[in-house]
Amino acid sequence: MSGPRQKSLVNTVLVVSYFFPPFSGGGIVRIHNFVKYLPLFGIRPIVLAVNDAYYQSTYRDDRLAEEFDPCVEIVRTRSLEPAAAGFRDKIYGVKERTSTDKLLMSVIKKTVNPWLIPDRNAPWLPYAVRTGVRIVREKQIDAVLSTGPPFTDHVAAYAIAKRVGLPLILDYRDDWIGNEYYDRGNPLRRYIERKLEQRIVRRAGKVVCASPESVWSFLRKYPDMDEGKFVHISNGFDPALFGNVPPKRDPDTISFVHTGSLTPKRTPEYFLRATKQLLQERPELARVIRIQFIGYSPLQHEHLADALGMRDIVEFVHNVPQQEVARILSEEAGVCLIFQRQSEGGDTAIPGKLYEYLACRKPILCMADGGATVRLLEQLGCRLITRYDDVAGIKDTMQSIVLDYDRISTGFHWPNDTLKRFSRKEQTEELAALIDETVKNRC
Repeated sequence: MSGPRQKSLVNTVLVVSYFFPPFSGGGIVRIHNFVKYLPLFGIRPIVLAVNDAYYQSTYRDDRLAEEFDPCVEIVRTRSLEPAAAGFRDKIYGVKERTSTDKLLMSVIKKTVNPWLIPDRNAPWLPYAVRTGVRIVREKQIDAVLSTGPPFTDHVAAYAIAKRVGLPLILDYRDDWIGNEYYDRGNPLRRYIERKLEQRIVRRAGKVVCASPESVWSFLRKYPDMDEGKFVHISNGFDPALFGNVPPKRDPDTISFVHTGSLTPKRTPEYFLRATKQLLQERPELARVIRIQFIGYSPLQHEHLADALGMRDIVEFVHNVPQQEVARILSEEAGVCLIFQRQSEGGDTAIPGKLYEYLACRKPILCMADGGATVRLLEQLGCRLITRYDDVAGIKDTMQSIVLDYDRISTGFHWPNDTLKRFSRKEQTEELAALIDETVKNRC
């Protein structure tokens, strides 16, 4: 399958992204679609990424690279970190850990990780900068674009752009400084990272943020900088995957589906306990309710489902290609789930899955501690929102959905005009315009 047909190419951009296909985790969906659609708007991307031997095997989809236009070039480099996907799977909790693994991880966590600035991907920096400078000198590069997290991407892009005198564009999927999730609690490290981000942001021509709240956060952090530097381009859905397909589902069951990563802290525990309570009160609903977690999930969550005696209705499915995720959401899901904690950047972050849920026109049950996601859903008229850990509130909301599904679901049948602004293609056109503007301002 070939990518979108390009128009005449005007500018070439070096895209710095540690994670890139065949890695298929949620962190690459945004940059994957930008690279996929930029040639449509006259921009040729040359991607700088790490060798895929450094990725954990949890997410891998070799078909993703087939979506790119032939003009897209991907350059990969080594890193100073160990290339051991199996060990990384143990780090992320997907594979069982031996006592030796636990000891080694504890030592690394206490002695090495605290000084990997800005994050654990920092060992890539020497190779990324050296290779990036070489690419710029060999190709006719007009600008450097990086996406983060990992914020190592921004540091590498800054070093490359400064060394060769090119304009820099930063794409922040999540905030860095001021985001509780990335605060390691070390005052010296916090000071270094604050100064580092300030220098990088000051050098950038544009800082692209994934939510309005993120823009406001940057304006508060850097009030002396030009407001026009900070631009909002939201996350969205790929129209090639979701299109205008009318919603479908199994009429005999209601499947509650969560897509994307769970973590030890981003846990479905309260949702599962609420479901258990609901089934204890209304055992006949066990014939109706199904639960699917699609994507990376630590084994501890599967163990919890076992302990609650719910594995007959709960399914964990790992490493699902994006096309299959889209099919499940469009054809099987009855209700789409969001778990978001304030401690994971929820004040400014809106998960990309939300926009895919909107495209599927299915009810969205959001369990969150307030923040940008809740505000967007409320603006759209979504009312299926509970506190993240409110077991009783989750149970009552689930019961309302199951008992009155047809009426509730009609409130999520968005018109095409509402969804159009969340199209990845439309958003890439905005990014292409920013790249053109940034390059022209340099000339």
